[in-house]
Amino acid sequence: MVQDVNLGVSKVFTRRKNIFFETFVLIAENLAEAARYFKNNVCATNDLAEFAGKMKDFEGKGDEYTHTIFKAVNKTFVTPLEREDILSLTVKLDDILDGLEECAALIEIYGLRECFFITALTQMIDQATLEIKQAIELLVNKKFGSVPKHTHAVNKFENEADYFLRNGLKHLFQNSKDPIEIIKKKEIYEKLEDITDVCEDVANILESIIVRNS
Repeated sequence: MVQDVNLGVSKVFTRRKNIFFETFVLIAENLAEAARYFKNNVCATNDLAEFAGKMKDFEGKGDEYTHTIFKAVNKTFVTPLEREDILSLTVKLDDILDGLEECAALIEIYGLRECFFITALTQMIDQATLEIKQAIELLVNKKFGSVPKHTHAVNKFENEADYFLRNGLKHLFQNSKDPIEIIKKKEIYEKLEDITDVCEDVANILESIIVRNS
């Protein structure tokens, strides 16, 4: 009788442990898909309202996954990672998606059609989120030694985003005569670069998790 109860408890803990890893994978997949959609459509679409609406859908799905993690943290006695690490990683991943959705909404509001620097920055985000997805999959499978390859790549893409931001702003101030246009583009450039900074934050959290669990 006692043995059956203990077995049942073990199954509950296993299920609750799995929900964290399973949901992290879902978050990372949704994030990478959202970033790829953003990159492929930000300058190609003829319907910015549809573009912004689709990004809102990605953000809504991400919020659902985030709430799943928060609920699991509150209900689970033994977590597979430190609670602080779980919460920090979840919040930062959500921040990336929130940033993309906010940028899409602003691009629709502003009706922006300038593409070169926006596309360059979104390519960095696309690549960084793909590396994050791969790093999280490795973390979930406890292949800790392979994670740094991907977190280091995220840092590289963040550095490249810095380069594109500086050059984008330089080009903007040297070539644009419309102060309103300058304000709009500057805001979008900076927000996109900020997203790569958050990607780097995620990479740093993943590296900290590896150190504590290796």
